[in-house]
Amino acid sequence: MKIPSDVYETVLLMSHDLVTAAAIEDKQQEWRLYNELREYAESVAASGQDHPFLWETVADFTSNDAAAIEIYLRALALAKELHATDYLASICFALAERYSVLAAPETAYAFCEEANHYAKQTDDLALRRQISEFPLEQAHSDETFSHK
Repeated sequence: MKIPSDVYETVLLMSHDLVTAAAIEDKQQEWRLYNELREYAESVAASGQDHPFLWETVADFTSNDAAAIEIYLRALALAKELHATDYLASICFALAERYSVLAAPETAYAFCEEANHYAKQTDDLALRRQISEFPLEQAHSDETFSHK
């Protein structure tokens, strides 16, 4: 299912506004915009147009890693339903990064492997490179990755 262009444009605009608020360190505006983005995603989902793009974007802007993981898992389930390889790769990679921050290297590695599997099926060379470099970067800070 392709994301409707109006939904894509709205999320893109909201994301831009969120980045701008973060750049000027306006936390109140940032939280307001984040809540608007999340509410918008909920309303789009309720209208029957749910899409992993919505939830991946919300998760990207979620500062709490554990909360972000729950949102990414929602996006991942949708991406699997849609067989959306590009989303599967990027969402699994985001999960690997978040689990790494939470000091869960085994889970991070598993999601990195899954991300790599999906990324190999895409044309996104930048994402493929990021995913392949992730275990190497983690090996410097975590022994679990260096033994895989």
